[in-house]
Amino acid sequence: MTDSPSSVPVRFASIAARFGTRTTVRFDDEVWAYAELDAHSSRIAACLLAHVEAGACVGLAMGKEPRLIAAILGALKAGCAYVPLDPSYPAERLRHFA
Repeated sequence: MTDSPSSVPVRFASIAARFGTRTTVRFDDEVWAYAELDAHSSRIAACLLAHVEAGACVGLAMGKEPRLIAAILGALKAGCAYVPLDPSYPAERLRHFA
């Protein structure tokens, strides 16, 4: 599914190639261009694929920050599904998702 013309990773790659230097993420003092988000998410995808198979479900316990967007896109690039987990939940509750 990750190479389908309508998949999020394929559509994002097309936009990133076209608008690489334009701002895509702005959060507090952090500003990322499309090319930066693409690079961050590609590194995350490579890391995921080194540890899980495509099709796996991965949990993302992160706050609302640019890294979360990169992690979501990275999971999709790796062919994984993702489950957003609120890091403020008690550890015992988060373990149920592992």
